[in-house]
Amino acid sequence: MMGKRALEAAHILVDELQIPLSPEEYLALREPRQNELFGECKALPGAIRLVKYLSKHNIPQSVATSSHSSSFAIKTKLHMAWFSHFPVIVKGDDPEVKRGKPFPDIFLEAAKRMGATDMSKCLVLEDAPAGVEAAIAAGMKVVAIPDPNMEKEQFSQAHQVLASLSEFSPEQWGLPPYTEEDTDLII
Repeated sequence: MMGKRALEAAHILVDELQIPLSPEEYLALREPRQNELFGECKALPGAIRLVKYLSKHNIPQSVATSSHSSSFAIKTKLHMAWFSHFPVIVKGDDPEVKRGKPFPDIFLEAAKRMGATDMSKCLVLEDAPAGVEAAIAAGMKVVAIPDPNMEKEQFSQAHQVLASLSEFSPEQWGLPPYTEEDTDLII
């Protein structure tokens, strides 16, 4: 269910677990606790370094998240400084995104806003199986960084699977390698 829009995921959860609530009722009950936890989100190891490295080398980057604007704002409020490096952020409730992941719409919209025309030159870093499927459908390359509790087989379509963003090696993707100077970007 990771990577899907909230209502779609709630439908699956309520149906599969036979929860005696509507998906909308479930979401209303879940939201206060989820928002509390989202407000404590920490950056994944290697994320800040990678974002600042890409900015330093003028490599275009964006965020394409299934999160709705309100959830995204809560998740990122402690990280505004490094999220400022993303000139394009497309969220799940964006009116231009007609279908959620696993459809490619959100990645195609992010690429369009960045001015990308050759999707095969786009690299997606993704933590959800639905996102991997969406990026592949968009014709993009995908590096999966799954949660350690998820089965790695769910990410078999990805071009590469890493345990952490700290393992990301830019030169494997035709980018300049990290240098000693880049270790100062870690914060």
